[in-house]
Amino acid sequence: MADAFLNDTDDLLPTHVDTRDFMFQMAQLATTKTYLMHEMLAVSGLRRFSKDRGRRELMTRALYHQSEALRLVQFQLESVSEDDCLALLFFTSHAALCGLAEPAFCDTHDESFDPIGKCLHSFQLSRGITTLIMPYWEVLRQTWAWPAIACQIEAGSDLTPQPQSIPGYMHLRCLAFGLERETDRQACLKALDFTLGAISLIQQREDTSMSRRLVSSWPMETSVTFHELLSGRRPVSLVVIAYYAVLLKIGAGLWWVGRLPEALIEQVVQSLGAEWADFISWPRSVIQGDVSTPAAFSQSTARTV
Repeated sequence: MADAFLNDTDDLLPTHVDTRDFMFQMAQLATTKTYLMHEMLAVSGLRRFSKDRGRRELMTRALYHQSEALRLVQFQLESVSEDDCLALLFFTSHAALCGLAEPAFCDTHDESFDPIGKCLHSFQLSRGITTLIMPYWEVLRQTWAWPAIACQIEAGSDLTPQPQSIPGYMHLRCLAFGLERETDRQACLKALDFTLGAISLIQQREDTSMSRRLVSSWPMETSVTFHELLSGRRPVSLVVIAYYAVLLKIGAGLWWVGRLPEALIEQVVQSLGAEWADFISWPRSVIQGDVSTPAAFSQSTARTV
């Protein structure tokens, strides 16, 4: 199992980690945590499908393993112990990947297809399990996996986020300040600063580990309040998710995002309408590959945000 998983997902690990030894240890862990084994098989299936999109059965198998993993982990979440924290951490990272990959790899969509809803479900799962294992963070530092975990956490830490360097920064902040509730304003400002700061980091350096860190930490760095605004499809939150789509698009080594950036920006465009076109012109230009197009922004923010 370790060799098969490594062949399919070796690019998920930091470059200076002994991948063979790491995957051997992880496979041993998965034999004792069935939900993790199913999740690893789901990721492996998705990786193979990303390389050969003609083999639809790979996607079917991956979704089966993902479903089994989610079913089995429910029992584990009822009572989390020190013995569970490492397996749950790995499960969370792989489940988040699968949660984004499912809508990313769908070539045909009907009217009910909701990529934002799919993302929100993935975000909720990541936040929930991360909250459960946070009390055991010091335990994780004592495990064999900590060097790899630390490398992932520290990737890009020598760089300084520069959200103000992203086109439209001040106009987007004005949108957030237009929200009536203070909690909503702060939630959107936090989500905006992290998202634009993450984009600026990726623009400074092509780093696969850093890109994975920024994308995987996004659900935790953006608050529950912001996710509620996004669930309610508040316009300002949709503008932020358009920039999140840019983060997915330009991140290095994010094979599992497929065409999710395109699906997200399309839904945002349809939801907002023409009056918001100025605010999402730069994300659209990046995702459509026309990065030379300058972003245009309306001088008026007197609208319902």
